[in-house]
Amino acid sequence: MNEKYVFQPHGYTLFCEDVRHEVDGKITMVGVLGAEIVLQADLPSTLPQLSVWVIFCEALNDSFDSLTIELALPGRSYEDAIIRAEFPSEQAQREPILDDVDADELRAVMNFQFKLGPIVIDQPGRIRVRAIRNGLAIPLGSMLIRSNASENTIQQ
Repeated sequence: MNEKYVFQPHGYTLFCEDVRHEVDGKITMVGVLGAEIVLQADLPSTLPQLSVWVIFCEALNDSFDSLTIELALPGRSYEDAIIRAEFPSEQAQREPILDDVDADELRAVMNFQFKLGPIVIDQPGRIRVRAIRNGLAIPLGSMLIRSNASENTIQQ
């Protein structure tokens, strides 16, 4: 059976406290966060700084008019996104990955970095990131934020 590989646009997001660009071209992510942050303070609470590293992949020969990255805070819709960054196709820096793959599997990777802060978290929930490409919403990741300050107070 001869299967045709169809590469779907996709991506993911890394959340951390800071991203540093080294002189030798390396990138250092400081305070990398997992799938969840448990705040030790009652909500609302303030995150002094949050860095978001978004990786978006698509087929190498795909084209788009623009790519928009959006980030919404817990309890907020994407209409109230705190990040809405549009990248016209000619400004998107596409890095081809050409490792031993068939021609129909060639892809391009685009990296986007956002540094935010301070951010007020009003309620528990997910920070969500998505891309809008050619009218299609593509989820790129999320991170759950909750508080256990009241739970700690009760337990002590």
